[in-house]
Amino acid sequence: MLLQACALLPPAPAKIDPPPPGLASPCPTGPDYPPGDVPLGALLDTVAQREAAAAECRAKHAALVAAWPR
Repeated sequence: MLLQACALLPPAPAKIDPPPPGLASPCPTGPDYPPGDVPLGALLDTVAQREAAAAECRAKHAALVAAWPR
């Protein structure tokens, strides 16, 4: 027991900077779905806009992760 108390402590891990705000902020979801009965074209347009917003968010997130020093 005494020998373990005299042993050298491992070095403290390097301080890691907090992630940039862009990595911690939630992604926008795009426009809300239209309420009620809507033409299929309007619904598909909304779905496409929501997917475009998600794709843009994924691209920004990937760029921030790649640029953030470790």
